[in-house]
Amino acid sequence: TYNQQTAFQKKQKKSLREAVSYLAESQEVGDTESTLWFTPINSLHHQSERPTSSPVKGRKSAAKMGCFGFLKAMMVVFNGIIFLAGAAILGVGIWVKVDSGSILSFLGKIENAPAELSQLLNVGYLLIAIGALLLVIGFLGCCGAVKESKCMLLLFFVIVLVVFIAEVAGAVVILVFRPLLHCCGFYNSSDFVDSPYYQSYGKLFPPQCCPGLMITGCFPKIKQLIDENTSVIVGVALGIAALEV
Repeated sequence: TYNQQTAFQKKQKKSLREAVSYLAESQEVGDTESTLWFTPINSLHHQSERPTSSPVKGRKSAAKMGCFGFLKAMMVVFNGIIFLAGAAILGVGIWVKVDSGSILSFLGKIENAPAELSQLLNVGYLLIAIGALLLVIGFLGCCGAVKESKCMLLLFFVIVLVVFIAEVAGAVVILVFRPLLHCCGFYNSSDFVDSPYYQSYGKLFPPQCCPGLMITGCFPKIKQLIDENTSVIVGVALGIAALEV
């Protein structure tokens, strides 16, 4: 009858739906099992025991980054000042060598200016050399700190170390060898004529510089000392160069 056919069709539809649902569940279980089957055991172990980030380590790393940033900022600031000072000194040196007349007129307009300022005209090349050196040092320090370049920072520290050693060596040579050279002034004793010391005390030779009125200049004495010990100086220079390399 019609009712029996309808009931039979409903049963078939229900059976079909149950079969489709069973197949879908079987497929999901199969995919999960296959995933677990092909997943390495070590990976599952690491996933189950994934380490959590420690707040103490985070604070330590943040403190390190803050200290590094502070040092980097100080490096940039100080080397920026050195760069600007080098540019100013270089500019003054070039000005002295190019237009010394305007320098004299400018110094003459300064009230109560010390007489030693006129000696600025004699150190033009020295100012240019010092300014160029400070420019290079400041540039390497700033750019090396900003870009974090190991090569530039290494070159910066090497130049600073060489300058420091040269300054210490020069001071030691002046203090130790001045009494031994028996010299007075740069070229000779006439360097002190019309000097502030001469005008103030009426003496030609400062006693602390020229004991016994030695009239030979220190520059000729140093030149003579270098000429007599050329081989030793060259050997020491080559040894230092080999050590640096």
